[in-house]
Amino acid sequence: MNARTWYLSISKDSDGYHTLHKNTCRFCNTSEEMILIGSYEQEVIALDVASNNFGKVSPCITCIQHSAIHKNETVPFNSMHR
Repeated sequence: MNARTWYLSISKDSDGYHTLHKNTCRFCNTSEEMILIGSYEQEVIALDVASNNFGKVSPCITCIQHSAIHKNETVPFNSMHR
């Protein structure tokens, strides 16, 4: 596996969650400021690191759907919030 770089949105959504993005996500390069989380091979590791440091974190739906398509997997609903 190759390590991917992960970023977290500074702003929170209406439920109080920050959003975790891959550096290749089209929503990662918006005008919103992002916090570098680090480079990890697995999304779950990046999600755990972000959650431990910033509390409520949700993965970007575009990023996890893209990963699931390439792995030929479905996206479990319970992976949406940490």
